[in-house]
Amino acid sequence: MTQLVTISLGKSADGVEEALAFAVTAVKDFRPLWRRLRQPWYESRREMYRTRGRSTGTPWASPLVTHERFIYIWAKASMTGLQPAEDQVLRWLGPKTGGRERLHPSLTDPRHRETLWVMRTRSLQAGTKVPHAKRINDGVGPPGPEWFPRAWRVPPIARRLVSAGQRFTADVAEGAAVWLGEIAARAEAGGERVQHGLRTADVLATTNVADVTGA
Repeated sequence: MTQLVTISLGKSADGVEEALAFAVTAVKDFRPLWRRLRQPWYESRREMYRTRGRSTGTPWASPLVTHERFIYIWAKASMTGLQPAEDQVLRWLGPKTGGRERLHPSLTDPRHRETLWVMRTRSLQAGTKVPHAKRINDGVGPPGPEWFPRAWRVPPIARRLVSAGQRFTADVAEGAAVWLGEIAARAEAGGERVQHGLRTADVLATTNVADVTGA
């Protein structure tokens, strides 16, 4: 029987933002595959930050061209010690911050306490546990940041954090095809047959999937 395998990306306190799904036959436990995808996932988030979202097909708007340019960038400059022109989007590094930040390391460091990597037999959840990630990812919610005086706050600017992008989607397809091929070869050597026939085109990206649950 063919069953659906799901990779849920970006599960936060408010739900799953995006999912990849593909179907295969006669494989019950995908956790060995999830382990192979761990490094590609975190590398894809590092590249996302390096390219400010371009690598996932969702470029991040510069604060210099949004409502953030009026108050936010100057307040952030005061807090980080960096001039607005030096600002790294969605980063809080600078001589005044002591390297303290949450969102970036939670998405790019597999050892960070707020990263999300939950493997189940037929599903994987990957993303961040940082509560304000959803606000940034979706661009919805009240004006902020909440620690600013109310008159200074700006509406949230959507900057996608968990879009899979072509590279990671291809990594999923290639990794799954290789791994399933290895399973099929071992099974056939033992007189069994396992069918997969997985190609890159078989990995489907579905955006804004809510409440995807694991097996």
